[in-house]
Amino acid sequence: MKKAFRRILLVLFSVLILVTGFFYYLRYQTKQASPEAVELYEEDGVRMEVHYSRPSKKGRQIFGSLVPYGETWRTGANEVTTFESNIDLLVNGKRLPAGKYSLWTIPNPNEWIVIFNTKNSGWGVDMNGKASRDAQFDMLTVISRPQTTYGIQDTFAIDLSSSNMSLKWDQVKVDVTLDPVFMD
Repeated sequence: MKKAFRRILLVLFSVLILVTGFFYYLRYQTKQASPEAVELYEEDGVRMEVHYSRPSKKGRQIFGSLVPYGETWRTGANEVTTFESNIDLLVNGKRLPAGKYSLWTIPNPNEWIVIFNTKNSGWGVDMNGKASRDAQFDMLTVISRPQTTYGIQDTFAIDLSSSNMSLKWDQVKVDVTLDPVFMD
């Protein structure tokens, strides 16, 4: 009886190790295709940081196809994109309290909805590939107009500056204004 129990435990432990190793391998392979990036802005006591993964165009049609219009996008690949600020900001004129947020977008041809959400949704998509944003945790929603660029941005990028955040991919650029709110 003891031998049978040990064998069962050994088999279960072996399967657990193999499954865990397989998932780490899959995660590693996925991140090679869309590497992680950190964009940091730090000046005059203001610190903003974005963690995201950078998918590439690879000859594909991006907006309206790979990233459908009118549907929530995790704004990158792999884990959900996060935005963090140590100070309150006016985002397109609306106040966003200091903190860490998941960053979501809903692209459309003539406007993008940019969403700062208080819930970190892990991988960013559910088992069906749909964005896993929980709207009840939306802290702030703003609208920005997409611009068409002349050159092609092959790899998705997010840039931070003293006054804005730019989302760039393919021939689309979306700017969101970021104005620090200094307390008196």
